[in-house]
Amino acid sequence: MEPPFSILDKADAQILALDLGILIQTLLDLKARKTRAAAWHYIFSDEHSWPFSFIAVCRRLSYRPEKFRELLKQVKLGDVQAQIDIHKVLLLRLNGMRVKDIAMKYGVSQRTVQRWARHQEKLQAQKSSAAVA
Repeated sequence: MEPPFSILDKADAQILALDLGILIQTLLDLKARKTRAAAWHYIFSDEHSWPFSFIAVCRRLSYRPEKFRELLKQVKLGDVQAQIDIHKVLLLRLNGMRVKDIAMKYGVSQRTVQRWARHQEKLQAQKSSAAVA
């Protein structure tokens, strides 16, 4: 019996997971005072030859770098809806991965990954209700 995915598919999934991790870390770096300037520099760099440049990462994840930059600028200005949109985009990528693969990537249990997902859903629901109010 053949495995459900080929080695190439697994390698591609690992690269996409790494790309997603880079974008998530960049978002976290935007929040921290010490790393904020470096994160903005990374986001607005036009470098495209480096394999993990913002442009290269976005393209592999099928994001338009310009659109993603625009969303990030709106978040900088405090646009709650843009922040929710970014989380939705990133979560869609995570949802495409199996819980088992995410758990292996982060070195945690599958139960922990499921808890993370539930927590993220609660945060999104709170943000949605706050935006409506």
